[in-house]
Amino acid sequence: MKPIKIYKDEALGPSYFVVDWMLHDRCTYDCSYCPPGNKRGTDSWLKLDVVTKFCEQLEKHVAQVAPNSKIHCWFTGGEPTVWKDFSKLVDILSARGWYLSVNSNGSRSVRWWEENAKKFNIITLSYHTEGVEDDDAFLEKVAICERHTKTGVNVMLNPNDIWFRKAIRFGQRLEVSIPEVGIVYRKIQHNFGLQEINVKEYDQSHLEKIPTLTNRSPSNRHDSTHDNWTVKFDDGTITRCNGEEITRNNHANFWGWKCKVGLDSVFVDSAGRLSRGTCRVEGTFGNILDPDNIQWPTTAVKCPYTWCGCITDILNEKEAP
Repeated sequence: MKPIKIYKDEALGPSYFVVDWMLHDRCTYDCSYCPPGNKRGTDSWLKLDVVTKFCEQLEKHVAQVAPNSKIHCWFTGGEPTVWKDFSKLVDILSARGWYLSVNSNGSRSVRWWEENAKKFNIITLSYHTEGVEDDDAFLEKVAICERHTKTGVNVMLNPNDIWFRKAIRFGQRLEVSIPEVGIVYRKIQHNFGLQEINVKEYDQSHLEKIPTLTNRSPSNRHDSTHDNWTVKFDDGTITRCNGEEITRNNHANFWGWKCKVGLDSVFVDSAGRLSRGTCRVEGTFGNILDPDNIQWPTTAVKCPYTWCGCITDILNEKEAP
């Protein structure tokens, strides 16, 4: 059974235009499996007034290509929370009606999370065994976030055996201590983000262990985004589309498919360059630092790749030929 179409079913809930926004390349960690471009630390800090103007231009684009969609912005990095104006931008966009999510390593202080967690619709914290020094403090931050909004934790399965086992022990502790939080045991993607990463492969014991680990969805006690993404399979089966499951089941080969990446979502890299998705299909079409000269895409594309490694890119309307 293979997918033949991914699409929006508005009977299941609202539609979202997703902005996958890598704010900068500065990170508080230096994980061995992280792409160099995500932690290089060379980007200049953004200027809030320029960023705000870009957001206004983006709203005009969405009104044209996806008029029934709300804007859902996923902030990533680097570590997005270290930009001094990040909280101000979040306040501005929240007031404009944007849905806001953040993917963070949780390294900011407990006080920072107490002050800011309530501003997001979704928080995803990533547990990195190479970076987290105090599991108790990390758990406290997870509990704070979950108290305010829908929260999940990516438990990163480091291929180093000592760290691999530490990650599993933490995940098992998290399962018991905060039962409302979502958990994803995330397998490291080699060459993630189209960048070569010198990291060891999993050994046989890891490959046998990973399929036995059980992910858990966040509880529904917080209102949040409820997307309407749907997948149709070649046997006629139609279900809700889960990008994580598409990847896990090796169904993320969309070569030759007609894809609306750029019309359902856009990607902003750490230097402000705009592309349709993290796959950078058809290259860039502008920069948020020059918002008046962005050439927004208006048509779908034919996918030239044999693997779609980003959940945001998977969740764009697409159909097999």
